[in-house]
Amino acid sequence: WLRVIPAADNVHRFKEKVRQITSRRQVFDTPLNKVLALNRVLRGWIGYYRHVSVKRIATKLDWWVGERLVGWLQDKHKTGYRRVQAQYELQETKHRKNYGVRNTQGGITFRFLMADVPLRPYRHLKHPNPYLGETTYQTRPDTTAETPFAANTWLGQTTDSEWLEVRQQ
Repeated sequence: WLRVIPAADNVHRFKEKVRQITSRRQVFDTPLNKVLALNRVLRGWIGYYRHVSVKRIATKLDWWVGERLVGWLQDKHKTGYRRVQAQYELQETKHRKNYGVRNTQGGITFRFLMADVPLRPYRHLKHPNPYLGETTYQTRPDTTAETPFAANTWLGQTTDSEWLEVRQQ
């Protein structure tokens, strides 16, 4: 089993992008646009890393993104944590709440959780070489085998009498 995880620089770049989206100076955006922008980044990042061992990191990053979103909502509405939680923490499934915003169609757009994506760790399988087949590998070419190429090759000159005969046939 091969354990591959995202590099610390990649996690840092991801966090920087989320910090730009949830910057406290940009409180004039709508909460729906913020959630949609965050979902786009979250889906892209976990889609790229879905074949590595990222479940624990994704869970921690989900919590961190939720805290950033709540902080942005607090600054936007100039209220405390409990008020934001009461307004935006909605029932997503039967057993779980998540931060969500009402969209233009009347439904709810929830924050995407990266830990919910089914991850498929990379497993190195040793496949047989399809070109070798069942025969043994030879290190030297067989000199008695027929070759589809002529012993001499055409050099691009039409004056060779041998090639003129072949061309006329």
